[in-house]
Amino acid sequence: MIKDHRFFSYFNKEKGRLRMKCRVLDLPTEDAETSIALDQILLENAEEIQEFAIAFTRWRPTVSIGNSQSLHLDVDQESCKRNGVAVVRRFSGGQAVYVDESYLNFVVVGPRTLFPVSLTELRKQLCDAIIRALQRFKIPAKFYKPDNVIISIPRTRTLGNSGQVIKAKAIFLQGSIRYDLSETSLRRMLEVLKTNGQSLRDFKTQARNALAWVSEFTSAGHDEIREALLESLLETYDCKTFYRDVLTLDEIRRIGRTVTSLQVQKRLEDKETYQSRGVCYFYLNGECIIPEIAELLPYNRPSTYADSTIA
Repeated sequence: MIKDHRFFSYFNKEKGRLRMKCRVLDLPTEDAETSIALDQILLENAEEIQEFAIAFTRWRPTVSIGNSQSLHLDVDQESCKRNGVAVVRRFSGGQAVYVDESYLNFVVVGPRTLFPVSLTELRKQLCDAIIRALQRFKIPAKFYKPDNVIISIPRTRTLGNSGQVIKAKAIFLQGSIRYDLSETSLRRMLEVLKTNGQSLRDFKTQARNALAWVSEFTSAGHDEIREALLESLLETYDCKTFYRDVLTLDEIRRIGRTVTSLQVQKRLEDKETYQSRGVCYFYLNGECIIPEIAELLPYNRPSTYADSTIA
């Protein structure tokens, strides 16, 4: 059992439910394996001590694939090695995403009772929190079901996405927002990601036209966007009290043990049932928004409740 003296909760008489104090972590840039191990430790905390936490994370260049996505069909592993891009399989379902230092990444994790029961509501609630934060900077962000944040004018472009892990006692949510889109970042993305075994290298213009980024609309920096997002998330989950924290020595050791035990690497292995899921940013509610690559994977079923649930 994990022991922790920093956590407490109290009963909100007005709304008749438990209100949690939120632990807020603003973490330095880490490699992909450490970041995935951190996700596991935060989920364990939520299960074992019912901790509610919001963690802002920074990733070195990484491809993160869904928990039932084909590695060999959707990732160019040789190109990843040449470009210094790590590959991990996350706990949540969905499609491949490329992230690097230009993305704002975060995790919300806590007891299951804090979150909606409905998967549809769960997804929309998180996306709406992102949207409210961005709209403070006059960014015309909108929700696109089931779990995307988009810009719709003058055309539909993806700006952010979310994913979830549902367990018996805890919910784990993760999101990313594209802050900037450099030529290097776009090139890497298209070189390391594939769709159904086919390269995306030749679709640079089409891919750029399908992507939006925060710095198009505002000069606000990462820190300003992050603070607005924190405020919006705390409001969304009705949290009136929070404290900023760092990882404990015990947590750092647990993360290290998870990485060295090869659990993260073993998760990458493909199973026969895994299929191509394509690239998250290019599919909205199962439909490809780039006509030139649609034939590679004409329809991609959005993640279901079963895809998100871990026993």
